Amino acid sequence: MPRFALAALCATLCALVTLATEPTPVEKQLAIQTAMADARKHLDTRQPAEAVAILEKEVASADGNSAFLNLLREAYHAELSE
Repeated sequence: MPRFALAALCATLCALVTLATEPTPVEKQLAIQTAMADARKHLDTRQPAEAVAILEKEVASADGNSAFLNLLREAYHAELSE
């Protein structure tokens, strides 16, 4: 019985840690918007490599956001044009 209780406790703690570390949809959207604003600032100051790096960190959370993808395309184009 003590082994079962210990295993259940470990499973519960692992589940809580997993849930606590995953950002909510609102947090993901805020991260995307922040990345887009920061990337735009870098593009405006002719620092496309920094813009690409910022956007690539959030590409997994972008979920097909067309504004995000267009900005990423613009950053790639600017970086290649240098």
